[in-house]
Amino acid sequence: MKLKPLFIAVGILAIVAAIGWWLTGKRAADKEVADSRAGQNLLAPEALSETRRIIISKDSGSESAVLQYDSEGKWKLPDYHGLRVDFSKLQSFTRNLLEARIRRLVSRNPDRLSRLDLGNSRIVFQSEAGETLWNLEVGKSGPYGGYFVRYKGEEAAYLADLSLYVDADNKNWADKKILSFDPQDITAIEIEFPDPESLMRFHRENAEDDFQSPDLPENQSTKNQEVKNLINSLVNARFSDATGPDESDVVSARANARKLTLKLFQGDTYTLAIGRRPSEPIIEEEVEEDDEGEGEDDEEKQTEMTDPGPVYIFYECSDPDNRINHIMKRTALSYSDYLYSQLPETHDNLIETITPSEPSSEESDAEKEPDN
Repeated sequence: MKLKPLFIAVGILAIVAAIGWWLTGKRAADKEVADSRAGQNLLAPEALSETRRIIISKDSGSESAVLQYDSEGKWKLPDYHGLRVDFSKLQSFTRNLLEARIRRLVSRNPDRLSRLDLGNSRIVFQSEAGETLWNLEVGKSGPYGGYFVRYKGEEAAYLADLSLYVDADNKNWADKKILSFDPQDITAIEIEFPDPESLMRFHRENAEDDFQSPDLPENQSTKNQEVKNLINSLVNARFSDATGPDESDVVSARANARKLTLKLFQGDTYTLAIGRRPSEPIIEEEVEEDDEGEGEDDEEKQTEMTDPGPVYIFYECSDPDNRINHIMKRTALSYSDYLYSQLPETHDNLIETITPSEPSSEESDAEKEPDN
């Protein structure tokens, strides 16, 4: 029996087995390292607590929103007129990141990673000194929910149970409600009508009382609910966009604004000037009429008008240190057309005439009976 070939075959098998064991062990070790993130939180609370600047970008950085924590302890938008961040939206955003967990490792294969759209959207948390504390690339959504993610500097993608919209538009992060008080805080309102000399004042002693006007005769009363509706719309108004204070539409809106004044129980007074660029006739070039055009009825021709400009509200507070006064120095806020169209045009929108009730038949008969 030839033993040498057998020894050779056994030796080859041993080598193959050793290589297989080594590869299996390496894959297991790699898997153990890779899966060490499985079940972990996507964002550690410690990283969030030290964060003072958040950068959210899309389209590989062509669009980005920057949220900055300032010395006053407020989150603001340095690239969007320094307006305040909608804190409720920021809370929801960070809560989603904190509560999200990594489900599993997806791949380390560069070819596969390139198909996950990683890097198209990115979220970066930075410290006050500008140090990057957390840097996450968000790819496309998974087939059964969640999103593919990758930490910057790593060559591995994970699937996280993340429910999040990466919003890189600064405008969408702004707190659109400028007035910080509630309609119940209003004790008086003064309304200017289209006629500059026409004013109406309404007042109440307590938040539970109805508004009354000292300017009304005895046969008229306040439409209290209409006054309250107007106050609610003004106090809860949310702007749609912000622009520079020197834009042509802004200047025209300020020149054609109506003023309303709100006085709070605590004493502060807020003046709101609401206006827009008015419509103007469209000037057409004059065309010489031929003989056939003579005799046409000019009255049938209607003058075309331009569209009015956007609606702006210009705020002013009696307290010179109020943040609204500082905002108005650097920006102008535009609002929906509805806010302007629902302003009362005449006194009749807010007052009603009291019609004396007719006496009953018994009262009429009593008045006709002669005195004994």
